[in-house]
Amino acid sequence: MNSKIDSIEKNILKILQAKHFEDDEKISFNVSSIVKEVNIEQLEQLQEKVQVLLYHILNEEIHNSYGDYYTEKRIFFKQKSNYELVKKWLQDLGHILKSYKWSRYINVENLFIGFPILKTIQSSQDVIYKNVLELSNIYNSISEEDKDSFVNTVCQYIDNNYENPKELLSKSIIDEDADLPF
Repeated sequence: MNSKIDSIEKNILKILQAKHFEDDEKISFNVSSIVKEVNIEQLEQLQEKVQVLLYHILNEEIHNSYGDYYTEKRIFFKQKSNYELVKKWLQDLGHILKSYKWSRYINVENLFIGFPILKTIQSSQDVIYKNVLELSNIYNSISEEDKDSFVNTVCQYIDNNYENPKELLSKSIIDEDADLPF
């Protein structure tokens, strides 16, 4: 409620700053500059929301017994994402959400079905249903012309969880050799 009131107050101040006095004692307002500023603010808020949702879908914050927390990736992909796969996934989120409507969580492997999954972290496989629902609602609410850009943005976030299987294999071989007593 406070943020809504603050937003209204900012918009009223912008209107008052955009006023122009005319010769015949009339006041006019330059509404186009106000609309542009409001749209930019809304876009920034939406960008932040999408970033937070994708972060929580792909990662989990783990709290240890000492009160500290760290971030752990839920899922690793063996290939980088591609536009068509991510677009299909975003379009199909509605079907996934219907399947889990009465669950608070969606298993990460079921959420990313069709993706080239390398591995998942056993302790953090459950994604909060609400986060997936909000991401789907945002995707479905944006204009068709903005969907391409949105899909590209989601691709970038998903690619943060890409792990090259060859590098992973070479790391595990090095780690196994390090345990040898000689």
